[in-house]
Amino acid sequence: MQDTKVLTIALAGNPNAGKTSIFNALTGAHHKVGNYPGVTVEKREGSIEFQGRNIHIVDLPGTYSLTAYALDEVVARDFVLNEKPDIIVDVLDSTNLERNLYLLLQLIELGLPVVAALNMADEAAEKGIIINHTLLSKTLGVPMVPTVGSRGEGVRELLETTIATFDGHTLPRMPNYGADIEAHIKTLEDLLKEDQAFATAYSPRWMAIKLIEKDPDAHRRIEGLGNAADIQTATEAAWHWITLHYGKDPEIIMSEQRYGYIHGAVSEAIHRKRLRGISLTERIDRFVMHPFVGTPLFFFIIWAIFKLTFALGEYPVAWLEQLFGNLEAVVQRSTLPAVIQDLLINGIIHGVGGVLSFVPLIVILFFCISFLEDTGY
Repeated sequence: MQDTKVLTIALAGNPNAGKTSIFNALTGAHHKVGNYPGVTVEKREGSIEFQGRNIHIVDLPGTYSLTAYALDEVVARDFVLNEKPDIIVDVLDSTNLERNLYLLLQLIELGLPVVAALNMADEAAEKGIIINHTLLSKTLGVPMVPTVGSRGEGVRELLETTIATFDGHTLPRMPNYGADIEAHIKTLEDLLKEDQAFATAYSPRWMAIKLIEKDPDAHRRIEGLGNAADIQTATEAAWHWITLHYGKDPEIIMSEQRYGYIHGAVSEAIHRKRLRGISLTERIDRFVMHPFVGTPLFFFIIWAIFKLTFALGEYPVAWLEQLFGNLEAVVQRSTLPAVIQDLLINGIIHGVGGVLSFVPLIVILFFCISFLEDTGY
């Protein structure tokens, strides 16, 4: 019997972690592309049926963290907070796991079920990176599934694990920030739980951590609470204690604690084999990011893109200008009233023609920029 409840899965991950390839492998042709309400950030959604379940998949913007500064971060975070997906799948780049796990820890703190896709597992193996995903899963308390999104490998296992995690009501293990900081988090948690509606809408622990991190969006969300003054006092006490004992800003300390937690997990679960020689990718990276060669090369590439844009765009631009020039001549030779001729020539032909003449240049420029983006340069 088919389960009629729609299971909503949010796909999260760092840029260039292969999230889109996982999304495409999951949804196939059954997806649509639009924008999030009020912003120009791209939104992908897809619906599939799997094991008798109706599944709705939302591809969140690629982001490195859930701190509400950049637009992509705000959109991803607001979707998770306001729409409350049933489960989150975090797509990780297996070749750069330590950096990618930072977002995973922030997703864990939201208090929702989380599954991790260890994507680009083939590239990691080629680089001699051996990941004990079972041990890493046990350490972080999050199911880990190796995948190769570009070839669809591991995608079925990822879906099966996601459904099993949701059905089993399995929540991840929360990162620990040390006894002293945890005491301040607990104090704020208890204060936030006094407003039952607020505690239902947001994870009190997540909100407490964000308040300590001086997150402006978190502070805006508590302004209307009856005990907002008490929460602010407790937050300032946490800031004062952390600054006094660590000599650094609380936001920096919380980040360092996360990276320390990640480093401990990674050092146990990941081993690197020493490979003979240097890969082509590494040789290219060493050249394009060389301290002396890298900057001149960058300016040369940008200059070359603009030269190429105008060199290739010259022909379609000239063709369009000729087309609209011919249209203008046709209107001028016509017997239409002068007012209509003026409207057609100066209003439509010159207006639309002036804009369309730039379209070939824009298309070529954005194609080049997209090519650079896809290469990772």
